[in-house]
Amino acid sequence: MLVMGSSLKEVNGRKPYHLEGYGFPLVHFVVRNTLPDNPFKPHKHKENEIWYVLEGEGLYFENGSEMIVEGGGI
Repeated sequence: MLVMGSSLKEVNGRKPYHLEGYGFPLVHFVVRNTLPDNPFKPHKHKENEIWYVLEGEGLYFENGSEMIVEGGGI
């Protein structure tokens, strides 16, 4: 599942992320500052993963599709 903040409509100064029906256990939580000298390299695993991009951009790959993800959706 990919939810992009830039595509969400702002309501009362906030962007609601409606995740109803997407329940899943969170088994690992990490806060990471990814920079050119600390890159986040492509990887794959079975567990669910949540990204919250504050600024900058990256590439998201899933099932042969590629999408640019970027910050600024707050």
